[in-house]
Amino acid sequence: MNKINKKILFFLSIPILGFIVFLIVHFSFLNKIQHFSHKSENLRVKQLISSDINYNIVKIKSLLYKMILISSNKNILDISIKELKNNIEKTKHLLTILQKGGIYKRDIPLNIVGKDNYQKEYYFQKTKVSFEVIELMPKLEYLENKVDKIEKLLLKRMKVKNLKPVRRSVMIFTKQIDSIFRRMIENSNRLFYESQMELSELE
Repeated sequence: MNKINKKILFFLSIPILGFIVFLIVHFSFLNKIQHFSHKSENLRVKQLISSDINYNIVKIKSLLYKMILISSNKNILDISIKELKNNIEKTKHLLTILQKGGIYKRDIPLNIVGKDNYQKEYYFQKTKVSFEVIELMPKLEYLENKVDKIEKLLLKRMKVKNLKPVRRSVMIFTKQIDSIFRRMIENSNRLFYESQMELSELE
């Protein structure tokens, strides 16, 4: 009788053990899916930030050259410098988010009367910092210092009658800045490509 009881208990314990194993596998699988889902979302945010950095650098370049060509009075120059510095600050802020993590606020354009856009918030969790981010930050700071220099040159252009030496200084400055922008655009393109590759590999 004792042997029969043991056999019955053994056969009853098999489905219970099977169910316990099933639960362990199921919950560990759900945990893995959640982990990959979170990582995937983080990479999508990195891709958005990289895209905005790329867009901002092209915009900064456009604003700077536009300012050099058309700034003819103090008011126009002041507005241009303010817009330029604002875009540099925005880009530095995006790079800081990629370095340290944080909340990334993105303006989403709307085609609704009375409302131009709304702001969507994304949270970026810090991962391994990209070499391109490390490379871009000092270049932006260098550019920020050069903006003050070009402002002085353009103010001088408005005051002096002999424009030849000022034009020469502006041309020299433009050549220096052109190589910086070329390297910055390369960095930002690689940053965007890197985030795209990371996301496609994970998926």
